[in-house]
Amino acid sequence: MADIHPSLQEVGKALLEAPFIVITSHTRPDGDALGSTIALADTLRELGKSVIAVNQDGVPKRYAFLPCANSVFKPGTIKEPPNAPLFVALDTGAPDRLGDQVWKLVAGRKSTLVIDHHASNQRFGEMNYVDQDSPATGQLIYELIEAMDWPLTPTARDNIWAAMATDTGSFQYPATTPRTFAIASRLLKDGVNLAWMSAMLFQNYPFRRLELLRDLLASVRRSEDGRIASWMMPQPLIKRLGIQPDDHDGLIDMLRSISGVVVAVSFEEEPDGTVRISARSLDADQANVAQICQAFGGGGHRLAAGARVQGTLESVSERFLAAVSQELNHDGTP
Repeated sequence: MADIHPSLQEVGKALLEAPFIVITSHTRPDGDALGSTIALADTLRELGKSVIAVNQDGVPKRYAFLPCANSVFKPGTIKEPPNAPLFVALDTGAPDRLGDQVWKLVAGRKSTLVIDHHASNQRFGEMNYVDQDSPATGQLIYELIEAMDWPLTPTARDNIWAAMATDTGSFQYPATTPRTFAIASRLLKDGVNLAWMSAMLFQNYPFRRLELLRDLLASVRRSEDGRIASWMMPQPLIKRLGIQPDDHDGLIDMLRSISGVVVAVSFEEEPDGTVRISARSLDADQANVAQICQAFGGGGHRLAAGARVQGTLESVSERFLAAVSQELNHDGTP
C-alpha cells in the first residue's frame, strides 16, 4: 500500500475526482467522529458529489440532535454495497476501530483516504492526512473547506462546532490553539447558536448517567502518592443501570480534576470478556498515556488515549496501573 502524505489541496482534489464516496468514523462515535463525518458529507453533497455516511454503531441518542444526524446509516441498513471508488476514514487511528461491517461494505473500494489528528495513527490508507497538532478532526475538516474555498453550509458549520467543542472539552484542553478559537469565532459569526449547542452537548444527559457517576465515585481508587486515580465499570453495574456507551463520555474528567492526580484511568468491562481502558494525563512529560496504551494494543494522544485488552477487570487494571506507576516513577519504583 502506497502511503501518500497529501496536502489539503490534494485531499480536496481526490474528493472532487471521486464519482462516489463512502465516509465513516470509529465505532462508539463521539462528537468529533460524528460531527466530522456529517460536516464533510454535507459539504460534498453541496458540491454535487454522491456520498454515503456510515458508522458501524450508528448515531448515539446523545448526538441525535446534530443537524442531518439521520443521514448517518448503519452498514446493515444499506441493502446493496455501494461501488464507491473512494473510502474516507475520519478520526480513526487504526483500521480495526472502524468495524468489520464497515470494511465489508467498502470491500470494492479502490482507495482509502484517512483524515485524523491522533499521534498514534497507523496510516492505513493510500492517502493519509494526519495532523497531530490539531485538537480535533472537525478542525481539519474546516481547514479543508477553507483551503478549497468550498461553501460552509449551516449543517457543516454546526457539526464542526460540535466536533471541536467535544474534543477540546469545551475549548479547555491543552491541545486547544489560537487557530481553534479563530475558527470558533468564524463559526459563531456564521450563525452557530452557542447557548443551544452547549446545552445539547454538555447539559442534556439521562438520569442513569447521574446514577452511574454516584456508583463510580463510591468506588474511586487512588495510588498511595495520590498521582493516579481510577474506577471500574463492571458488567453487572452497566446492565443494572442500562448504561449506553455514550452515557459516561467525559466522566473521567471528574477523576482528572482531583488535586494532585496526574493520570486518571477508567476501566470498563465489555460483554465479550475484554476491558476498555480510557486514560487521561495532566502532564505528558510525567506520563504519556498514548505510549502506555500502545503497549496494551491501543493508542491516542499524549494526554488522552485508550486500549481494549482481553482479561478480567482486576487483572487488566492491575497490569495497566502498574505500567502507569512505572511511567510516573521513571526509575521503575512502584
